[in-house]
Amino acid sequence: MALVFVVLTTLFMYRTRWGYAIRMIGINQDFAMYSGMKVGGIVILSQVLGGILAGMGGGIEMLGRYTAFSWSALPGYGWTGITVAILAGNNPAFVPFAAFFMAYLDKGCNLMSTYSGVPAQLIDIIQALIFLFFAAEQFLSRYRQKLVVRNTQAELKSKAAQTEGSVK
Repeated sequence: MALVFVVLTTLFMYRTRWGYAIRMIGINQDFAMYSGMKVGGIVILSQVLGGILAGMGGGIEMLGRYTAFSWSALPGYGWTGITVAILAGNNPAFVPFAAFFMAYLDKGCNLMSTYSGVPAQLIDIIQALIFLFFAAEQFLSRYRQKLVVRNTQAELKSKAAQTEGSVK
């Protein structure tokens, strides 16, 4: 069932007009707005679709796995889902691979805590490191872009000064 949703989501995101609009707004909201897209409506649509899918997934999980819901035993799937989305690069086609990787890490950490002295919370530390590395990459790429623009402007000013000096 999950693979069917992966295929449907991939087709929706890469083969429909709405999927294109969602991706463009995610990349650059100002460009999408100036291109004539209704940014607010598309953002609401994507949130509604995401909420429907998350509710269906949570309902299936709760109805199929647990006999009674208990607030004391929440597994923290939200953070795992965000980590999977980061690892997949927000591409639905890569979500199964990232999910299997995270499941492998989770079960490996649980086995290590069972058979050795490694704490079971190691998976939380690994997820935090993934968040930190992703955030650092985003921050540094923006900083690098600003640095490149600043250096290019300085080079253009120096070339303009040289050409003015040679003309006189």
